[in-house]
Formats: sequence, structure tokens, C-alpha cells
Amino acid sequence: MQGLVAFALFLGSGFAALQGAAVSIGTPFMLVVLIMCYPPVAGTVVGTREDVVNLIMQRSEIIHDQPRSAKTISSWIAGDSRPAASLVDNNRDELVRRAAAIIYLEYQQLRGTIADCAPQASADIGCGYAIFDPFLWRDTACKLVLIDL
Repeated sequence: MQGLVAFALFLGSGFAALQGAAVSIGTPFMLVVLIMCYPPVAGTVVGTREDVVNLIMQRSEIIHDQPRSAKTISSWIAGDSRPAASLVDNNRDELVRRAAAIIYLEYQQLRGTIADCAPQASADIGCGYAIFDPFLWRDTACKLVLIDL
């Protein structure tokens, strides 16, 4: 159904209408992400325990100082999420902050290139929790389209 709507918009008004629709649909999600970056809220809005476990799996360096961190990862791969869930239960906010800090450091490495490009719009395909995007938006105020697969 969404494909038909996109196709109709494209035929009727062209790419500009399709782009406008994508931006208007993505804006509420961007606002949620920006609220998540507000310090008192950060770490409390990521979602469920499973969401933070996913952050651990995506950014395993956030548990480098935990005992048997490699075992936590291998247990999850084997289908046992209890060790990772236990880490989340005990360190949730810290783990989310660490993941955001690592992503911010990665963003810092790209910041000069992004400034040189001066993007008016950006599509983040496979954005997941979209932690990178508020940093980009803060520096460029570009239109963001967040596409999670």
C-alpha cells in the first residue's frame, strides 16, 4: 500500500512531493530522537531491555570493562540473552550513554567532511536507534529521512 502511495505521489507531483511526504512522515520520529538526547532523558527512552541488549550487540565495546564480556556476547549468539539482560538491568543508563558517546566520536571524525558537503537533506538507511542523526541535525539543520530496515 505504501508503495502505491509513493508511486502515485511520484506520478502526480514528481520527486519533490515524494521527498516532502518522506520528510513530513519522518519529522515526528526525529523529534523523539532529539528528545532522547536531552541529558535527563537519555538512557531512559531507548525502549525495552531488548533494545539496550541490541545496543550491546551493535557496540560491544560498551561492555569492555565488564567481567566476561566476550562470554556475554557468545551467550547471546548461542541464543541465551540472560547475561546481556543482566548487564542492562544493572547498567542501563550507563550503557546507553556509552553507545551514544562512541557514536558521537565517530560523528566527530566525519564532521569536517559533512561541513564541506553542507547537506540540505540526509537519508539514514538502516538507522536503527538513529543516535547519529541528532548530531548531524544539530550541526547542519538538514532535513532527515530515517529509514529502518
